[in-house]
Amino acid sequence: MDVIGLAGHKVNQLQIVTSQALVTTHQGDAIATFHQMALLGKGKSILSCLQMEAHGADINDRSRLLPGGKQRILIDGYQLPLDFKNGLPYLRCRKPTENELASLPHIIMTSDVDWDPRQYDKDIDNLEEFHDPSEDVYQHDHFDQYGEYRHRTVATHHTCLEEEFYDACEFLSFNDQVDDLMDTIHPTMVIDVYGIHSTEVSKVAPKFELLRPLFGWAPADTIKRTFDVTTQYARGRVSDTLKQHWRSRFPACNVKRRNEPVATDTVFSDTEAVDSGVKAAQIFVGRESLVADVYGLKTDKEFVNTLEDNIRERGAMDKLISDCAKAEMSERVKQILRALFISSWYSEPYHENQNFAENRYATIKATTNRVMNFSGAPANTWLLALCYVCLLLNHLASAALGWKSPEQVLTGQQPDISKFLHFQFYEPVYYHAYSDKFPSVSTEEQGWWVGVAIHVGDALTYKILTKHNKVIYRSAIRSALDPAKRNQRLSPLGGETASTYLGGTMYVRSKFPSNSDPELIDGDPSVKRRMVTIDPQDLIGRTFPKDEEEDGQQFRARVVCAVIDKEDALKKGHEYMKFICEVPGSTVDEIFTYNEILDHIEKDNNDSENNTEQLFKFC
Repeated sequence: MDVIGLAGHKVNQLQIVTSQALVTTHQGDAIATFHQMALLGKGKSILSCLQMEAHGADINDRSRLLPGGKQRILIDGYQLPLDFKNGLPYLRCRKPTENELASLPHIIMTSDVDWDPRQYDKDIDNLEEFHDPSEDVYQHDHFDQYGEYRHRTVATHHTCLEEEFYDACEFLSFNDQVDDLMDTIHPTMVIDVYGIHSTEVSKVAPKFELLRPLFGWAPADTIKRTFDVTTQYARGRVSDTLKQHWRSRFPACNVKRRNEPVATDTVFSDTEAVDSGVKAAQIFVGRESLVADVYGLKTDKEFVNTLEDNIRERGAMDKLISDCAKAEMSERVKQILRALFISSWYSEPYHENQNFAENRYATIKATTNRVMNFSGAPANTWLLALCYVCLLLNHLASAALGWKSPEQVLTGQQPDISKFLHFQFYEPVYYHAYSDKFPSVSTEEQGWWVGVAIHVGDALTYKILTKHNKVIYRSAIRSALDPAKRNQRLSPLGGETASTYLGGTMYVRSKFPSNSDPELIDGDPSVKRRMVTIDPQDLIGRTFPKDEEEDGQQFRARVVCAVIDKEDALKKGHEYMKFICEVPGSTVDEIFTYNEILDHIEKDNNDSENNTEQLFKFC
């Protein structure tokens, strides 16, 4: 850069460097790193308050001998004291040693992003807007125009002891207040470390003739046009001394670019999502490609995490479009946008139509409702359905895109849709159990297909919702819709009344006929009704209601397998057999005898016959 100083003196082609200095803080010594500094190579250093404040520093360069003076720089939870000499503030610093560079904490004082001080230039043209009536107090004169003393003591006045230099409130609660700390832009001033100069900064175009050796001696015009169609996010190393670095020096070079604006919005649900328990989600929509991504949110403060996830997966967008939500305008979000050279735009409050994500979400929401309605998925699968619909719409051809899919518009490649051709959302499936318990346990388990696992396994790896409401990832699965291929060892999905989705209706009847009088058989009063008798093998998979618990709750148990003792089986009949039964929500299985199970089944049948208003029973 070129710097014009006092009395018109000008220094041309100064290098932009990163410098470090050892400074004193309230927590001890630290290493301060200053990016985007002009290197003169001699004389004294001058730091710009405006440049540090643009990076998030809170600077109070007012002497503590004046009201409100704190004489400090507050940044990243550190308080750096300032000294006043001859009316100028000084920041105590010196050159650090190699050991100090390796052992002391590092504070980033200015951003590595190209910084132009002219972006904060502002002339006061409208004096009416500039004037603040609340500040109409002439502090330099202790008497008003009537000769009355301005600082008379009033009844509510009280005196505070002088505060210590370090204000504990400024750093103890810093992590909680960081988002609200930088709301005010301070006046433009200069911290002069050793002297005072008046400077003017201007940006100078590179000399392309001098750059020809770096580009294989290509013509200067070609190099100039190359600069116009490329980015230059990294900074060249200036010093010949090799230095160790602790942070990623050029974050914008470490991510791929997504050449389109991206709109984002937060959506809410009245039901907790299965497995995760979240009730909100953050949606990102490409303004030109229409590619949509969704992430679950437990709190709106997690927006910065979803932003990083979307940038990592899709690339850094050109512009982030959002509403005026506090979480989407936080200082953490601004730091990411600055580091990755991403601009931002916010819609006007109460004008949601200005946010493109709102319009696209209307299509996504309608499709999600249609999928859940047709599939019969419960409400707590809303987040899984939302993720599935976004992925599906990213692969569907759109008339708005010239009958191309959003994925193709974004990446330039035709996407593969094989993963959508085998199962529908919330379709009952069997998946490999990976169990070595033979033969008491089936080699398959039952669950529901709820989406594609993009980041797990091969292209045909899916999300499976288990009967314990956990989402797992499996590639070895098969449909449970075909009744001819149903796993007979597993109970019907969704309870004994769910056999209709397996392709038919299953009736369980007693081998003895019934009459309007349950105690008579074919009207013969001499023949009493016998207790139902069921083959032991037919009990596997059956469910029955247990006795009520102490708190009044009643649960159904499912017969899993029989406990067979070979010696006892030879001596006793099947009425002495025992069975292992599982209860939903319980981590301990229970053992019932054959007769105990029949007693519960008989009681359940009698309750059903006596209660004429009971139409269905659910497991």
